[in-house]
Amino acid sequence: MSFRDDVVELKNAYFGTEYQFIEVSRVISVDNASETFSPRLYSILGDACSQVENLLRLLCGKLEIPIADNEKNFPSYYSKLNETGILERQFVDLLISNHAYKPFSIPQNRDSPLWWTAYNKTKHDLPAGYKQGNLGNTIQALAAAYSLHCISAYVLDYGRNVLKNDWWNELDGTSLNTQSEFPTVAERPTNTFLPKSKIFFCLSYFQDLSLGAHI
Repeated sequence: MSFRDDVVELKNAYFGTEYQFIEVSRVISVDNASETFSPRLYSILGDACSQVENLLRLLCGKLEIPIADNEKNFPSYYSKLNETGILERQFVDLLISNHAYKPFSIPQNRDSPLWWTAYNKTKHDLPAGYKQGNLGNTIQALAAAYSLHCISAYVLDYGRNVLKNDWWNELDGTSLNTQSEFPTVAERPTNTFLPKSKIFFCLSYFQDLSLGAHI
């Protein structure tokens, strides 16, 4: 299968996972404490983390970033793809709350985000590990997966140019339509078709500066 086909299949799976989170959020509000956990959130967290790792793998392959056989893991995929800093600057707005996230932000002296480490270290330690399936970790993991789907869309159009950090920008805010069931936002200044999430909006966007500034 091609990169495009693989991404489409993963995108369909992502929206299934996002729908599950929307259903859970009707019972467990996203405005609850970030430590609020449940087995259902843990399951969603696991699905999102699997998406993230596989999207990173596919992006490295598409962008011809070499990964040794003994380095096929999240930290290696992340460090290779983030060599120019494009991952850590990804900024995602949660439309059903008043929060925005940088899901690929990594604390100093660590090689993975806290949400990834929390899930990865506890997936073989159930039921105690269920506590890592909390709102904070789950939202961050979903935001990471969604941002990678957006990056994948840009890669299909612009290839390795997407790795150019200075061709990335961030919106200062979103224009919300709060009259609908799920708030919507104005389109970003780009011609690339991006996946439409009901709960996320990527404030980070790519511009092809070789074509001049977008209006």
